[in-house]
Amino acid sequence: MLRIIFAILFFLLAQFVHSQERLNDESLISKLQAIPKEYAYVHTNNSLFLAGEYLYYSIYCFSEDHKLTRLSKAAYVELVGKNSTVFKQKIKLSDGIGSGDFFLPATVPSGSYKLVGYTQWMQNGSVDNFFQADIHIINPYQADQSGLKNTAMLRDSSSTSSVKPIAKTSDNSVDIGLRMNKDSFSKRSLVSMTLYAEKDSLNGGYYSVSVRKKNTITAPYLPDLIEHLNKNKLEDYKFNLKNSSTLLLPELRGELFSGKVVAPGKKSSVRNLSIAVSIPGENPYFTIAKTNQSGRFFFNIDDFYSGDEVLLQVIGDDRKKLGLQLNTHTSPDYSGLAYSEVLIDSSMNAKILERSIHNQIENSYFKYRPDSV
Repeated sequence: MLRIIFAILFFLLAQFVHSQERLNDESLISKLQAIPKEYAYVHTNNSLFLAGEYLYYSIYCFSEDHKLTRLSKAAYVELVGKNSTVFKQKIKLSDGIGSGDFFLPATVPSGSYKLVGYTQWMQNGSVDNFFQADIHIINPYQADQSGLKNTAMLRDSSSTSSVKPIAKTSDNSVDIGLRMNKDSFSKRSLVSMTLYAEKDSLNGGYYSVSVRKKNTITAPYLPDLIEHLNKNKLEDYKFNLKNSSTLLLPELRGELFSGKVVAPGKKSSVRNLSIAVSIPGENPYFTIAKTNQSGRFFFNIDDFYSGDEVLLQVIGDDRKKLGLQLNTHTSPDYSGLAYSEVLIDSSMNAKILERSIHNQIENSYFKYRPDSV
């Protein structure tokens, strides 16, 4: 089945890149509909952050059979606010799994945000299909705190139980839980965790673990994977290619890039040109891409690279007469997202101050004690 899907995708890539009008072809649309849909889940280390802290996350991408996807080799994670995007990262997937982090600078305003996770193939559907989680940020270093709402109520988000169910199997039949060696831990003490299953049917698996101090400030609830699946069922996904004017192909062989060669005044031909693609760095990357009849070119990067800039050049005598445009990834339309309120009151002042001072001390010594991971 997987080989058939790969063959279809290679055929589609060869046929589709020449003209976007081909998307109106019914036979092509039927082949696209046969490619499995994908969904994503993002596990974060917290849902409430202060400026000066790290947001760590793991992203898991699945196909329709609830198994880790072998289709997309890259995913996108964005932290989106009402008026701006805090960060957008492209994450390499290995057997459907990837991870990343982001340092929240003092320039990020206090307020409510959405953490969004998706693949390029998922962008052919609705934003409602993407993974979404509420993230609250408190920035005590800025005077403008309009993103916070004063309230006299404080919900206790802590838990004292040392045995806590953390997930269920896909059929909701078996609880998977976590046993801790203590209910509370002192500084630099050993944390021992044991995974268990009710029916002793726990056979391996993939896990992401974060050890941190419990929230003493109201934090948004983070749904687990099964809750996310129950709320966002694949059969309800809006994935209608017939109403699409453009198509985003799955990044099957790694990061997919595209661009176009432009000839000012149309004095030079842009078809069948060779484009040299280079990413300098400790782990350099180099490849050659070819243009189609309209001057468009595509290339995949399936190897690891360490550089942060891409150098492009047309190979040939007419290269000085031609221009190059590299397409950038376009974020989906997030105007319809609903944001939760950040509730805060005066009783949290001391806790915010203590946590803020701790962050400043940690960041002061960061260059002397970098994270070995």
